[in-house]
Amino acid sequence: MKKNVISLSLSILLSVVLVTGCQKKNQEPKDYEIRQVNIYREKDQVDKQIPIHFYKNVPHVPYISVSKYYQEFFSTSLTRTKNETYYKYTSNRGNFLGFDIKDNTFSAYELYAFNYNPNFKTSESKTFVNRETYVTTNDRKARKVSLDNYSISIYEDNGEIYAPLTFLANLGGGFQGYNIAYNGQDIYVIDRNALLNDESHDENYYGESYYSSINDLSTSRYPDLAEYNYHELCFAFDVLRGKTSQLVFGDDKLLSLGLNGLLEQCYPKIKQYLLSNDKEKYYIGLASLFSGLSDGGHTSILTSSTTYQECRNKAFNDNDLKELNNTAKAKLDYKINIYSSFAQEKTKTFINKYSKNNPNYYAFDEVSKTAYIGFDSFEVDFAGWTSYYTNGGNIPSDTYSFVRNGLYSAKEDQAENVIVDITSNGGGNSLALLGIVGLLNNANARMDNVNTFNEYHTIERYRVDINLDGVFDEKDEEECQNFNFNIGIMTSPFSFSCGNLLPSILKEAGLKIIGTKSGGGSCAITFESTADGLSYVRSSYLCLSDSKGNHIDNGIPVDFEIEIKTKEDGSLDCSQYFDFTTASSYLSTAYN
Repeated sequence: MKKNVISLSLSILLSVVLVTGCQKKNQEPKDYEIRQVNIYREKDQVDKQIPIHFYKNVPHVPYISVSKYYQEFFSTSLTRTKNETYYKYTSNRGNFLGFDIKDNTFSAYELYAFNYNPNFKTSESKTFVNRETYVTTNDRKARKVSLDNYSISIYEDNGEIYAPLTFLANLGGGFQGYNIAYNGQDIYVIDRNALLNDESHDENYYGESYYSSINDLSTSRYPDLAEYNYHELCFAFDVLRGKTSQLVFGDDKLLSLGLNGLLEQCYPKIKQYLLSNDKEKYYIGLASLFSGLSDGGHTSILTSSTTYQECRNKAFNDNDLKELNNTAKAKLDYKINIYSSFAQEKTKTFINKYSKNNPNYYAFDEVSKTAYIGFDSFEVDFAGWTSYYTNGGNIPSDTYSFVRNGLYSAKEDQAENVIVDITSNGGGNSLALLGIVGLLNNANARMDNVNTFNEYHTIERYRVDINLDGVFDEKDEEECQNFNFNIGIMTSPFSFSCGNLLPSILKEAGLKIIGTKSGGGSCAITFESTADGLSYVRSSYLCLSDSKGNHIDNGIPVDFEIEIKTKEDGSLDCSQYFDFTTASSYLSTAYN
């Protein structure tokens, strides 16, 4: 990796200005200094410098004005209004953030909408899905949170609210794989899904310039940054996380005690390590924290820092933490074993023969009149579909088009049964899922979720362009008559996230689920960063649900179970899933 050619530490940054006049509840005016901090948007290139506030009581925590943050990183201008001590920031989409200086509180309405950036490719993409209705079953309410509970301070200066940079970064943006990170020296625009350009910019994209301070164990952590980092993690997992059912810590404990209370009561050593000035202890504590927060696949540390990974391995040898870490590892190993077993069986049975080692496969058996359509992730080619619909380009080769082609192949082969195989599918983009639901449900799709932050249940209805003419009308429903098969959605304990939502939606639509209960995963994910720059992903407050608003994290029960057997050597036998007889025999009579 090419070394960073422009590396400025905070001690030599230019334009240091001492200012007074910012005020917090029950405190005298505080001094701060303004430092010009680098922003990296391209590898080894400083895009610009922006003024950042560093307050004397938290001298290593970067603060930025709310207006400046959204203008700089989301190209969004917010309307600021003030009523005595209360500041309200409203976007042109109607959502708002509120900050009360007197009470040191934060409030928000439709927090998810702050995820929007007009420059994201997906903001103006044209695809095969069109949302027709968006309704809620109950009133959406603004929510107020006391920041004093998390030792997070906000300040006002010259008619603006200043909040910690990473606090704002972790409120929104991460849903799209877009996040702003601060590594203790510089600011980095993390754009994992290439939403602003054609190349993904994650931590590895920036390389040494990003990881230099993170990997250096010879330097101690600043106490103020360590404490702030701890409280910000508590805020994220107490306030911005939805209810799941698979936490190694236990969901009920986290919900009833809060993260700080849970750690103090059950894992005081993790808290001790998270607050430590010693980086090695901190990384061991962070790794153990995310072992406890592991929820089946949506919450984990993402960083590939070599130093962090080495410290993570040491966590398994800490007497007070190894049981927790080993429990989390055992759960992960089980999922990997399931995936490997199904992938190997499919490779042996179908993939080598039909799809030339592509995990997306189509297979047909003349005897049972059964077609299998298998895919391991839900992917959408946004640029490709926009080109197709606006410029007459080629039909993209993504998950929707693959399943669509598979259904037409099944029609041509005169199949009677179609098995949609998501046994080794860990999830992906929900737009691809909606397209597949439309293919199997007369061009109509519905998706429900519960927003646990603003406490409401949303019902979204979509139409899908089945005939790809760019129009969403009754002709799409007519086109779906080509897919008049006995359909089974085949799942396993590895089927996760969208691989869990697809059988939930289609089961309610009357289709049959076969195999073994899916593996759960009921929350939209958000990408975030710790206050010192380590990236992580976590379950958010947007929880996927059934049509009644019930969480689906426990997995979707099957209509017809196929046993996963254990061989004498301990390996798993899932051959009955792919023998063209077991499932097809059931489907041939299930719809009569």
